[in-house]
Amino acid sequence: LVDFLRGTNLIATDPAEYAEFMLAVFQHLQATYGWVPNSVEMILEPDNGTVAYTGTRIGRNMAAAAARLAAAGFTPDFVAPSTVSMRRASVYFDDVIAQPGAEAAISEISYHRYGGVSETNLRAIADRAAAHGIRTAHLEHIGSGYEDLYDDLTIGMNSAWSQYSIAWVEGPNSSDDGGKYDLVDKSNPSDPTVRMGRRTPFLRQYMYYVRAGAIRIGASSTSGKVEPVAFINANGSYVVVVKSSDREDFAVSGL
Repeated sequence: LVDFLRGTNLIATDPAEYAEFMLAVFQHLQATYGWVPNSVEMILEPDNGTVAYTGTRIGRNMAAAAARLAAAGFTPDFVAPSTVSMRRASVYFDDVIAQPGAEAAISEISYHRYGGVSETNLRAIADRAAAHGIRTAHLEHIGSGYEDLYDDLTIGMNSAWSQYSIAWVEGPNSSDDGGKYDLVDKSNPSDPTVRMGRRTPFLRQYMYYVRAGAIRIGASSTSGKVEPVAFINANGSYVVVVKSSDREDFAVSGL
C-alpha cells in the first residue's frame, strides 16, 4: 500500500487524518476482499512536487498511523521515505525517526535512483539501516538493470528491489526503456504476445532463483572480471549469481 499524495491536503498535513484514512483503507480491504496489506509505503517520492512532503511530516504521519492501526489489530511494516534522490533518503530518514513513535514503527529505508546517485550515498543508507536494525529497499528507477541491482545488493544491502512495472501494454509511444520487465503486444487482441525487456534476462538470474525469504551470504572472487553474490533460500538451497564483464571460465567452491 503506497500513498502518492503531495501538497497541503488534509490527509498529508494532519497525522490524525492520515491515520484515520489508512485505517479506513485496511478495514475496507479486509471486509471486501478478506486481506490486508503487509506493509505501508508512507509516500511515493515526497521530494517530487511543488510542495515538499517533509521527513518530519512523514514521521508524524507514520507514528499516528502505526498507533491507530495497532489499536485495531493491524501491524504492517512501514516503509519510507522513497525519495526521488538517493542522497535525500538519508536526510529524510533522519527527520522521520526524530518524530516520537516513528523509529519504533519503521521497518525499511526506501529510495529511488533518479538523482544523487553515488556509492557514498548508497553506503549512508545501508549504514543507517544497520544502525537501527532495519532493512533497505530500492523501489523504483526506470532504466536500472543488473548493474544497479548488484550495487544495491552488495553496497546498499537491499532486501527488496524494483525497476518499475511488471508488464506494460505496448502502444505507439511505448519503448523498452528499462521500466517494464515484460512488454505486451495487444495489436491482435485475440492473440496477445509478451516479450521480455532487454534488461530482463539478466535481472531474471537474480529474481527467478533467489526466492522470498532468502538470506544473502558472503561471496568473493579472485578475478576482477567476476563479481558473485550468494544466497541461501528458505528451503536450504544455495544460489550464486555471477556478474561478469566478459566471457569467463570460473569455478564455484566453498558452498
